[in-house]
Amino acid sequence: LLTWINSVARICVPLFVTISGYLLLPVSTSTATFFRRRFTRILFPWVFWCVAYAVYFMLRSGDGIATCIASVCRIPLNYGVEVGHLWYIYMLIGVYLLAPIVSPWLRQCGKRELQGYLALWMLTTLLPYLHHAGIALWGELKPLLTQQALVERALAYCDWAVAKGLLAIRTHVDVCDDRL
Repeated sequence: LLTWINSVARICVPLFVTISGYLLLPVSTSTATFFRRRFTRILFPWVFWCVAYAVYFMLRSGDGIATCIASVCRIPLNYGVEVGHLWYIYMLIGVYLLAPIVSPWLRQCGKRELQGYLALWMLTTLLPYLHHAGIALWGELKPLLTQQALVERALAYCDWAVAKGLLAIRTHVDVCDDRL
């Protein structure tokens, strides 16, 4: 039963990123307004919970206040063991930073350009599955979780957000304009 629940739950993060891309893209407000709205919604709760977990682990482990302060100071640079489950906030910050940059292109790209981007995106998405066809990838992805693998995963989530935003825009355009 737990294996089944785990399998079903694996779709949650990609689905969250896809829905975020659909709702965010293209950005229709100024960049400053967009950043102010988005970052105030996530940064304050995120910092609060990171500090709360650092204090909790300090109290639970008996470490001193210096360890707690060091954990809090590391928040902007890297999530620690105590807040590992908040990794997606870093990914979401990346999506928020990318959205205003990608939005002008999304508004003006043609159908051919969009298809080319989606083809490239699909190709890069399928690369990790090439080993199923007998092709070894980078030494079978090195012993799994490296820093580079985490960066690639974050970039894949950005791709999902952009692709879903593109599909939403194209769907709207395709049903609204008979010439396309």
